[in-house]
Amino acid sequence: MKRGLIISAVCGLLILAGPAGGAQKGAQCPRKHVCVWADPDYQGQMVALGKRGLSNKIFAQMNDQASSLKSRIGRVAFMFTDVDGEGIRMCVLPHLKVSSLTIYGGMENSISSSKLTRRRDCP
Repeated sequence: MKRGLIISAVCGLLILAGPAGGAQKGAQCPRKHVCVWADPDYQGQMVALGKRGLSNKIFAQMNDQASSLKSRIGRVAFMFTDVDGEGIRMCVLPHLKVSSLTIYGGMENSISSSKLTRRRDCP
């Protein structure tokens, strides 16, 4: 399996993350969704986000517990540390896979809201 670099933006800063992890484990993330898991390596409780726009679904189902993330959409999504799209923003590139959010300084166990967009790149 080839492993590459994942490029994402956090708070307007460019961050290069190491290899994104291997085979999908735990609950399956549905097509055309962005999913977060409570544990690293796509394990534990999963929340699937499929509707475009701002959502507090993560807050309602696993506030401040997300430890891994997988995007199965061809558009950008944002994750926020506070409800209603407030706080620190993490830009999630299309088809990004992050087996452990510890590499995104402060994003592990801190995501409360999300926004799925029509954008193809991070601002």
